Amino acid sequence: MLSAAVQILAFALALLGALGTTMATLLPNWKVSINGWSSIMTPISRMQGLWMDCVWYSSGIFSCTMKNSMLSLPAYLQTTRAAMVLSCMVASFGLCLASLGLKCTRW
Repeated sequence: MLSAAVQILAFALALLGALGTTMATLLPNWKVSINGWSSIMTPISRMQGLWMDCVWYSSGIFSCTMKNSMLSLPAYLQTTRAAMVLSCMVASFGLCLASLGLKCTRW
């Protein structure tokens, strides 16, 4: 009974890790720069992610722009995009295989 509980706990932690990887891939918080000085309509915070860039202005407006062109991006950003998408795919494939190997599942 204890080994089944440990397997379920490990599967739940792996699921949280896969969800965390997916969220890290999608969110624009990869590079954050903050300006201390602010006047009306000047950017306070700039966030750059793999898929979009967001700007938070001093008036409270928050705007995001998508990075649509794949070829105009630098090589390191294209590589990071590919690696993160590949890690999400491998994590989901590993979760599928792990669910087949749990003691509480029957196939």
